[in-house]
Amino acid sequence: MRRREIFGLGAEKVDECEFLMFKRLPLKHWSKPITQQTVAKAKHLLAHWDGLESGHRLRRAALQYREAIGNLDDTTAFQEAYIGLESMEPPLAKAAGLPPGTEEVKGSCESCGHQFTRKRTSLVGVRAFVLDSIDPESAEAGRKADWKLINSLRNDLMHGLADPEKLADRPHKALLAAMHYLHASICVASHAADLSTGRYQLARGGPVYLVGGNYKTTSWPALHEWGTAIEITDVTWVPHKQYGFVPEMNFKNEGLKDLEIGIAVLGEPFSFATMHSIQATRFERD
Repeated sequence: MRRREIFGLGAEKVDECEFLMFKRLPLKHWSKPITQQTVAKAKHLLAHWDGLESGHRLRRAALQYREAIGNLDDTTAFQEAYIGLESMEPPLAKAAGLPPGTEEVKGSCESCGHQFTRKRTSLVGVRAFVLDSIDPESAEAGRKADWKLINSLRNDLMHGLADPEKLADRPHKALLAAMHYLHASICVASHAADLSTGRYQLARGGPVYLVGGNYKTTSWPALHEWGTAIEITDVTWVPHKQYGFVPEMNFKNEGLKDLEIGIAVLGEPFSFATMHSIQATRFERD
């Protein structure tokens, strides 16, 4: 909220207050219908989790997937998805013929030149799955970029190497990549590879609407009496003659003078949106 002081013709001081409020559009449906065949596949998936030796790992990964998909903060959601990938390390490493969680690194002593081999902690199974190759050098460029994005962001967040406000769209991109491979790895390890897709679409909440405006006042209430500038009801879906169903919200003005309101929508995810992300949207007044 921003306040400006102006003076009228009668030398009376008037404060003009600008405000900006956010309202997320709830989704009551998904674009793809859920068929009986889809339900049957889901039941088949659950049956594998009960029967497989790594079933507890798959359930844990699926739980992290659910937590991530329901979290609208991209940074936190990415970390939850990464934990899900860590849960998948043993079955993925076993499928690739690798020892879970470790890899051998060769080196030599700087003083005497003696050759040695040491083991270091690494998600070798997850890396092989993301890269679709045991040898990182032979992997496809796009998969290399995905692994670098996921791994570097996790390292930056874990060790506090990057300021949150400077991450820009990295968490969002890394979240999409992590969720894609987490979903695919759960399906493949559950012997249900047909449920994974080459193109991944993240199912989340609806677009974010902005309600902005300003009003004028000649006096201000006591601090403990301050509240929301205007009351906005939850968004509901109502029938429309031309467009079928449209979202509707109602405003309640508790006596604000010269109130002006405009409605817009964010064209980018909230986590890295700026003022340039605000887009005009069509609306009708009742």
